[in-house]
Amino acid sequence: PIGTVPLPPHRVPSFQHKTTASTMSGSALRYQGSNFLRQRLILSTVSGRPVVITDIRPKDEEPGLRDYEASFIRLLDKLCDGSDISIDETGTSLRYRPGQIIGGSGLV
Repeated sequence: PIGTVPLPPHRVPSFQHKTTASTMSGSALRYQGSNFLRQRLILSTVSGRPVVITDIRPKDEEPGLRDYEASFIRLLDKLCDGSDISIDETGTSLRYRPGQIIGGSGLV
């Protein structure tokens, strides 16, 4: 048709996500790297799906989670009842199982 613009070549995203039969049945979604870390945690919280994120800045001078990301995880823990969070010693690996989102006054 007149006026159509060709689409740019497909670009491979900078993050990896593996979809397997086990991820479709409700087990943890697995990601590598720190890209979209906060968005992944938010979507995990809203959907109730656990998430495992590995290789969080493993080769940086200061590897692992940043202070603001750790604060964000503490906030999510406070907003959810029964969440399970585990972070390895270096901060380069995170496992998050969201709990039930709670509301009301007195949270902060």
